[in-house]
Parts: sequence; structure tokens; C-alpha cells
Amino acid sequence: MIPEINRITASIEQNGQHPELMVKYLYLLGRIKFLEGNHEEAQNAFGQCNMITMNNGMPDYYENFYWFARMKEVSGESKGDIIMYYNFALEKYNENPELISKAEILEAKNKL
Repeated sequence: MIPEINRITASIEQNGQHPELMVKYLYLLGRIKFLEGNHEEAQNAFGQCNMITMNNGMPDYYENFYWFARMKEVSGESKGDIIMYYNFALEKYNENPELISKAEILEAKNKL
């Protein structure tokens, strides 16, 4: 993920903060922060990503909702809240081979 975020950062520096680039950057930043255990910063990055998609009429990044569910799971929040975010991820799902599959979302949800 680090090489990809560096590539996107270089592209942002060259081409400006286009919504598509910012969405990819914030998504990857959220993933990195989640893996580091910094859930507050991860949540902030995913939230900003969602705002950009909403404000620019772009499709939702369904995987953001998957990561919100994972953060809620790790922090011990209610099962209902966790399931709600997994359901959002499934509802907004679109086929993208680079992102988490529908089967992976269903598996995580069914483990609760």
C-alpha cells in the first residue's frame, strides 16, 4: 500500500487535488492507519473519502463501510452497529477486483 499511496501523492502534487485522486489517497491512508491501530485517524480518512464521493456525485467506496465495521468490531461496539456497517458495504457493493469481495464481507458479517 505504501508504494501506491506514494504514487498517488506524486500524482496529486503534479495534477492537483482531483476528487478521484483524493478518494484513492484517503482510502489508502485509512487502510494504513487501521493496520497501525490508529482507528481514530483511519475513521477520519474514510469519513473524508465518503464526503468527497458524496459531494462530487461519485459512487460510494463500499469498502469504507467494511472498514468502519471492522473498527467498531475491534473497539467492542454493539453487534447491531457492526452489522449495520457490513450491510452498508453490501448494499453499496460494486465489482472491483482490487477491493474486498462480497464473499469476504459476508464472511466477516457471519462471524459475529
